[in-house]
Amino acid sequence: MNDIAAARSDLSNRLARLALYRWWRRSVVGRVDHETVIARIVEESGWSPRYAFMTMMSAGIAVLGLLLSSPAVVIGAMLISPLMNPILGFGFSLALFDFRELRRSLKALALGAVAAVAFTALIVTISPLQAPTAEIVA
Repeated sequence: MNDIAAARSDLSNRLARLALYRWWRRSVVGRVDHETVIARIVEESGWSPRYAFMTMMSAGIAVLGLLLSSPAVVIGAMLISPLMNPILGFGFSLALFDFRELRRSLKALALGAVAAVAFTALIVTISPLQAPTAEIVA
């Protein structure tokens, strides 16, 4: 008797999961325009003047937050950093096996990191604040 009850319970669980899966495919996945999402990720994940500007500004704000010993400013700089777009592009290109986009995203990420380090080195060099603050030491 317990075997029959267990089989019924297992069958009802499977049917419930199947119904949930069908609802998910129809209501959520079916409403997403996949081509538009991919096109937008590809558009925003590469190197552009806007990306370069935002990367250098966020790095500049972060280094000023470190020089002024202000964790809130450093966190604010992290919030405006555009580095997530190339990371998303990298993930999408891996999922889609698009190696041209993968190289493009990695190039943008590497150039952004180099630009940020160079810009912050320039700021630190010309800054009158040369003593390490508590934020830098920590």
